[in-house]
Amino acid sequence: MLTDSLNKLDLKILFLFFFLIIFFLDFYNYIDFGFDRLFYKVEPIFADLITIIPSIVELNEIILSEKLRFSSTETMNRSMNYPILWVYIFDFIGNFTTPHTFLGNSQLIIYLFITIAIFFCFKEIKIINLFIILSPPIFLLFDRGNNDLIIFLLILISIYTNSLLSGVIIGIAAALKIYPLFLFLIFLYIRKKRYSFLIGFLITLPLIYISFNDLYIYVTSTSISFSSSFGLLSFALFLEKISLILFNFSISIQLSFIISILFFIILMMFFNYFLKNELNEISKRISTNPSSIKLFLIFFSLSLFIFLIFSSWAYRIIFLIPATVILINYVNLSNLFNIKKILIFSLITAPFLTTWIILPINQILLNHYSWAFYSLTTLVSFSFYTLILIRILKINKFNSYE
Repeated sequence: MLTDSLNKLDLKILFLFFFLIIFFLDFYNYIDFGFDRLFYKVEPIFADLITIIPSIVELNEIILSEKLRFSSTETMNRSMNYPILWVYIFDFIGNFTTPHTFLGNSQLIIYLFITIAIFFCFKEIKIINLFIILSPPIFLLFDRGNNDLIIFLLILISIYTNSLLSGVIIGIAAALKIYPLFLFLIFLYIRKKRYSFLIGFLITLPLIYISFNDLYIYVTSTSISFSSSFGLLSFALFLEKISLILFNFSISIQLSFIISILFFIILMMFFNYFLKNELNEISKRISTNPSSIKLFLIFFSLSLFIFLIFSSWAYRIIFLIPATVILINYVNLSNLFNIKKILIFSLITAPFLTTWIILPINQILLNHYSWAFYSLTTLVSFSFYTLILIRILKINKFNSYE
C-alpha cells in the first residue's frame, strides 16, 4: 500500500518535472511548444515591471517637473500604476542588477518552488491541480512579471507566522498593493491573538499611508476592459460589448453593472437549490480541517473582494488557487458521469481549466482569444464558491483557526 502511494507520488513528481522543463524552454524562447498561444504574450518580458520608475533620482525629477509618471524603461507609453514604495525597492535592487529582470525571474522561481513543495508535502494531491497551479492565467502572470505573485507569497507566509509578525506582513502587503488591506478583517476574525496581530499591523500604518497618498494616481492609470479580465465590472463591460455587437443595442455601463449583480445573485439561488446537498457535504468536509478552513477563508475572501470591487487582469486569479486546490481535494471525482459532479467540477476549475481551450477563431468579440468569455466564466464560478464560503462561515461561526 505504501509502495503504491510512493509510486503514484513519483509519477506525479516526474510529470511535474517534465512539465516545468517544457515550460522553461518555451518561456525563454529556446523551443516553441506553443504556450504563448494560450495567453496574450507581449515584448519585452516582464512588461508590467518596466512601468516602475527604477530610481529615486528619476522619480524626484518627474515630481518636480509635474509630468505623468512615465518610467525611462517603459516601452508602451504606460504610466506607473504602482505605489511609490516600489521605486524605493527598485532603487535598492538597481545597485546590484537590473530590477525588473531580477524581480520577474525571482517571482517565477519562487512560485515554481511553491508548486514543487505542494506536490511533495501533499501526497494525495490530484494531478489535475498541476493544470490549475500552472495554468494560462499563471503563465500570463509570469510573462508580465506582475508583483501580485509577491503579494500572494506574503499572504501565504503571514498565515504560518505568529500573530504579531503576521500583522506586519499583511500591512506590508497592503502597502505594496492596496487590496490586501481587506485581509485585515479576515485575519482579525481567524486569529486567536487578535491584539498581537493588530499591533503588528499598526506598525505598518506609515507605509500604508504613503501608498494611499498615491491611490488615485495608480488606480486611474490602470486600464479596464472585459477581455482577459474578470470581476463584476469586467462582466458589465462584457454585457455592454455583446449587446452592441450581437443586437446593435447600446446599454449604459450603470445598467449593465446592475444586470451583472442580479445575474450573480440569480446564479447563487439556482446553485443553492440544485446543488444544496452537495454544497452542504463539501462545506462540512472542509470544516473538519482547520488548516483548510483558514486557507479557503483567506484566499477566497480576498478573491471575492477583488471580484466585486475591481476589473482585474486574469493573472490576479492566482489568489483563488489555494481555495480551488482545497475544493478539488475534497470533492469525489470518482464518477464524473453524474451530471451534478460534472457541474461541480466545472464550476470549481473553470477559472483555470477553461483557459487551456484554444478556439480556432482569431477574433472573438473584437478580442484575440477565447479569453473574451473569461469574465462570464469567472462570474459563474464565483457564485458557486460564494455559496461554499457562506456555509463554512455558518458552520464555524465565531471559531478561530490557529
